[in-house]
Amino acid sequence: MKIINKLQTVLHKQEKDFITSLYYELLNRKPDTIGYKNHFYNLSSGVSKISVISSFLLSKEAQFLYQQHSHLTLQIKGLTIGSTLQKIFAMGDKLFILSIYQEFLNRNPDVNTLKKHLYAFKKGKSRLHFLKEIFWSDECQTFLEQNLTSDLIINRIKQLLDNKKNIKTDLN
Repeated sequence: MKIINKLQTVLHKQEKDFITSLYYELLNRKPDTIGYKNHFYNLSSGVSKISVISSFLLSKEAQFLYQQHSHLTLQIKGLTIGSTLQKIFAMGDKLFILSIYQEFLNRNPDVNTLKKHLYAFKKGKSRLHFLKEIFWSDECQTFLEQNLTSDLIINRIKQLLDNKKNIKTDLN
């Protein structure tokens, strides 16, 4: 499963499961109490789930994990987003760019865009900065939000139907 699809799955979870899933998927570990409480507080205070994902994805801990090429994380059951990014960060620049595009945008960059990114890397652009640009691109955000919006609409319709059933039961 591609990273974008895993993120969509995580986005659909309720707050507590959402935060726990981010720890497992992006950091390959169980949540620590302080971090969990901070992220839960942020969500409760109105910070968007996508912003919380970004804070995990671009954290110093995640960056350290992604750059651990010598011992890829294998202790986690199944392939997590973190272990996938760890493998991608170990690739050469061209394969790195192509893989990030495939994993987050489900497509390849056009030839000129690929050349532009390769040139930016030669000039010192960091891979984490590139990852941040792709994640926050309109294309990626629209894809994540559309699927989240669809799920919210479906859940709201289910709630309304359940309420309607409950009203009929109460009237009888």
